[in-house]
Amino acid sequence: METPRFIAYLQAKMKAMIRASVAWGLFLWDYVGCLVNDRHTAAPATYSRMRSLYSITKGRSAKVLSLPFQILHPPRYRIIALDTTSITEKIASQGYCKLDATPEVRELAEDLHGRLSLCPVQEVLKGFEPGVFYENLDAALKSGVHKAARLSHDRHDVCLMPETWKLIQRLNLREIASSYLRCDPILTSVDSWHVVPLRQRSDSKALYSAAAQTYHYDMDWIRFLKVFINLTPAPIESGPFEYIPFSHEKKNKVYLRDGRFERLLDPGLDVAYASGNAGSTFFADTSGIHRDGRASSANRHVLQIEFAVSSFGSKFQYDEINKQCREAVRPIKNRFPSSSRMFSLF
Repeated sequence: METPRFIAYLQAKMKAMIRASVAWGLFLWDYVGCLVNDRHTAAPATYSRMRSLYSITKGRSAKVLSLPFQILHPPRYRIIALDTTSITEKIASQGYCKLDATPEVRELAEDLHGRLSLCPVQEVLKGFEPGVFYENLDAALKSGVHKAARLSHDRHDVCLMPETWKLIQRLNLREIASSYLRCDPILTSVDSWHVVPLRQRSDSKALYSAAAQTYHYDMDWIRFLKVFINLTPAPIESGPFEYIPFSHEKKNKVYLRDGRFERLLDPGLDVAYASGNAGSTFFADTSGIHRDGRASSANRHVLQIEFAVSSFGSKFQYDEINKQCREAVRPIKNRFPSSSRMFSLF
């Protein structure tokens, strides 16, 4: 190798090493910051590094990185129902657990659906023009021009609804998350949306991807648990949430490239569907392969609640959204006594 070319090669290598050192230094700084303070916001570069680390280690990094948080913030909530343990055992074993609705939960789900259906919705059009806001679901469907396969409510509106918090309490979601994550968990997401049949467009694949309706895995946080509560009946034609059992522990290495997949790599894989009546609930560790289903001839309304072991991850994406929810959440905190971390992000 000629001397000038060799020197240029060494310089490029040195620059790459310096960039890597800076990136890992920032990663460590943000990680320690989240250990010390749940409100610490990691940099986007740190979040990207966390996802890459998960892919490289085939998921092992999540268990290692979550351990200090589990030690610092052990579970604080007693198991208040015998089936709570069986629920967490099923999630740990197969990645998900499905529950039928009790009459009380069904009534709360139906009431929440009725109240939220009067609130504005916005098209989810990531990567396209900003989604249009509609006065409510009926206005969007009657417009004849909505493009998206998902019509989402503002998180602030969802947090304002008393039925949202009653469902969290009646279903013992905090306790179940605490048991599964083995820590005092943080509430990271309170969202609701409608899945509707997609109007035929040439860019349907991209629209489905924007609405999380292609197969993928989540890694917004180190470890987390998502809960999907059907607010309306969810037959197959309404596109219920889909999950690949056991994929939270082991998945095809191609999936670990952290992409989106139109079809399953192995069409013979079993798929668990979050179908059911209003109030039926689906717990899922969505580090496993999944997608939100695609509606064919019916609409579906869902409430999503998410808990995590730490704010380490993509908190920067939600800071402004959660800031707008703080006034709505403040009076709710008293309903959850002895909660040192639950509302850390709000």
